[in-house]
Parts: sequence; structure tokens; C-alpha cells
Amino acid sequence: MCIFPVLVIRVKYEIRTYDDFVVKGNTAVLKCYVPSSVQDFVPVISWETDEGFTIQRSSSDSKYKIAADGSLIIEKADLSDGKKKYRCICKDEMDNESVTSIPWGQLIVTEPTTLQVPRIRSGSREHHYKIGAAVELYCIAQGYPVPNYMWFKQEGTRLLPLSSNRRLQVLRSTILIHKASKIDTATYVCVANNSAGEDRIHLQLVIS
Repeated sequence: MCIFPVLVIRVKYEIRTYDDFVVKGNTAVLKCYVPSSVQDFVPVISWETDEGFTIQRSSSDSKYKIAADGSLIIEKADLSDGKKKYRCICKDEMDNESVTSIPWGQLIVTEPTTLQVPRIRSGSREHHYKIGAAVELYCIAQGYPVPNYMWFKQEGTRLLPLSSNRRLQVLRSTILIHKASKIDTATYVCVANNSAGEDRIHLQLVIS
């Protein structure tokens, strides 16, 4: 039997974080940009601030969360959040080394001056998870006054309101499903509204 050597070619790449804007009191999102050529083996493992504070994926902090795609979610952003700088830290699973984003990203927090109709940030509208996985669906809106969120599960032409139970958590702009099963495959609708108006998004969840 012939054994052929495996040639591993190291690819040079950079992880990047950019500044983003948020209206005070809203939920902010900072993205960690990993080149598509290495995304499969360079996951985001944490974020840190220039003050030395680290946010882990397993963090139970109500202020900060790391989304499934590696983005940093900052709830109820205030002016103090705009005084920090942030960067993401990834793990290169090919050589087991940490890779830090450049440059630091900053959150630019603006004071609202007029009514703003909620606008939901665009993102992936189709989400695939394996049976038994922990599912995260996000619906991040900007508006003034700060939007309220309502979640629904679509069944035919009906929208059934979602509320928390033993397996499902509804947390304002997020729903979490523990130990997903095929019955969770559905279209989920998020509605963000305030006194100025509303916006909505349909998210397709597929469990297989």
C-alpha cells in the first residue's frame, strides 16, 4: 500500500472588525469579518475590549452576547459603550493558534432627536441546524423610541405568538431553542414596533 504525504498550504488572512453606529438605547451589533476561504476552520471564540474585559461564547452576561455567526450583540447601548474599543478573537483549528482582529472596532452611539420607524438589520434569513443543537435567532432593530419586539411562528396563514417555555426562550430581540427537533422547522416572524411604526422579518429555520 502506498502512502502519499499530505501537503498543507498555509493561507495568509486577516480578521477584521469595523466601526458601527447605534441609536442610544437600542441593541448594537459589531461584526467579526473572517474571510470566506477560512471560515470553516477559524471560529470566533471571544471578544475583548481595550479595557481588558473579555466576553466568552458561554457568557451569561445580559449586556453582551456572541451570536452564532460570531457577531457581538450589545444590549441597550449607551454612551459609555461608545468609549470602548472592541475586537474579536478567533481560533485557527489548523494550527491551534489564536488570531485577533485588526483594527479595533468602535461603537458610535448617537442621541435620538426625532422619531424613527424601526428598521431591522438585514442578515441571513435562512438558518440550518442539526437535531439536538441549540438554536439562536436574532432580530436586531434600530428606532426611536426603542422598539418593542414580538415573535410569532407561522402555521399556514396564521401567526401564533411565541412565549417562553421549558425549551424555548423569548428574550426581546432573540429567541433561543434548546435541543432543537424537526418540529421546530418553520418560519418565524419578528415584529419590531414603536409609536412611529413597525418593521418585520421572516426567518426560515430548518432542523435536519
